[in-house]
Amino acid sequence: MASSPPLVPLSAPQQAKNWITKPLEFLDRSFREYGDVFTLNLGALGETVFFCHPDAVAAIFKLHGDLFECHQFNVSYRDLMGDNALFLQNGEAHRRLRRIMTPPFHRERVQKYSDSILRLTQEAIGDWRRGKVINVRRFCHELALAILMEIVFGDNPAPGKQIQDWFRAEVFKETEGWKPWFGYGKLQPQIRDLITQEIRRRLDSGDLGQTDLLNWLHLSTDEKGQPLTPTELQDQLLTLMITAVDPIAMSLAWALFWIQKLPEVQRRVQTEIDGLGGALNPEKINALPYLGAVCQETLRLHPILPTVSGRRLTEEREILGYTLPAGTTVAACAYLVHRRPELYPDPLAFKPERFLERDYSPYEYFPFGGGNRQCLGAALAPLELKLILATVLSQHRLSLVEPTLPETVRYGTLVAPAANFRLLVLQ
Repeated sequence: MASSPPLVPLSAPQQAKNWITKPLEFLDRSFREYGDVFTLNLGALGETVFFCHPDAVAAIFKLHGDLFECHQFNVSYRDLMGDNALFLQNGEAHRRLRRIMTPPFHRERVQKYSDSILRLTQEAIGDWRRGKVINVRRFCHELALAILMEIVFGDNPAPGKQIQDWFRAEVFKETEGWKPWFGYGKLQPQIRDLITQEIRRRLDSGDLGQTDLLNWLHLSTDEKGQPLTPTELQDQLLTLMITAVDPIAMSLAWALFWIQKLPEVQRRVQTEIDGLGGALNPEKINALPYLGAVCQETLRLHPILPTVSGRRLTEEREILGYTLPAGTTVAACAYLVHRRPELYPDPLAFKPERFLERDYSPYEYFPFGGGNRQCLGAALAPLELKLILATVLSQHRLSLVEPTLPETVRYGTLVAPAANFRLLVLQ
């Protein structure tokens, strides 16, 4: 057995700075120098062992939930999402919340959101005319938030509209670093109060028969028959306002870039969409093979989180030949696994057809993480991407304002295309 994974020999402040400012370059350099496993000291996150081989990913994702903890790695989210956020829970507390939160995001259930996604997208592009220049990130963020607000509040649009107005004023005006999330943090008291008021309105009016997410969370109970406390419910919704908005918006922006950048990709996508005959049928859109492959390739090449949530071991484990003591934090690095040339030939190229030519295991391709910590949006996000892209491209022809690849920038703990990425409406 190897003694311990190699430690990148930079000071902790230097490593933390690289992780914050240039995370992808830092990971690339570490992989070139150390290969499939290396240890980074990420400041407040402490030492984290990064694994970049599918065998190690399988070992990490197969760990029982009692064999690791995640809250230390995710503590930076506490001020945004609250102490009860799903990200911050371990063991039975995590299992309890996940049992309550999972059903509204089942594959069958999210199909019911399709009509809302199509309608809201059509409304968002309703004023697009020839010559209009679109700020892509802003468009994608506002649309993803509008969709989430309808999923949460259902037939009562007023709370969602208020939150959208707050986001325009405090969040979407900033574009990089932690500024957007600082703005979001300032909105928490108002959002919590608004959620409380909406639940009180529903109780007073007896309006508890809706199937929206707010009603689901308000009426759900755990195995002991206990409902979520008001603060627990608020924390889960605050969590979704990041996890169900920012990642979808950023992935949508990247997909729009590559479709416009590569003529053959644009031709094949447009051919599939035109083949629908102008009818935006959600089931048919969801079944389009090349459009689906475009979304998969987008998530491969541009994972919004470079690595899935770090897991701190509570018992000694062996992973990829290393014996790791209890207290070691391990992380499966999606960014680097998704660039392994033996899995993805010519890995830096955008080639959707690779997903039509072979199937990948959940340890070779995992844009939504894996194991018992897999993202709840693993079914919703791809559906949303496909429906939005099909709607936009069925009604408009677009062109890049700048043909160069947008710079990748920090957006809180995420990475995103720079906000100066723009599209021109041709028709």
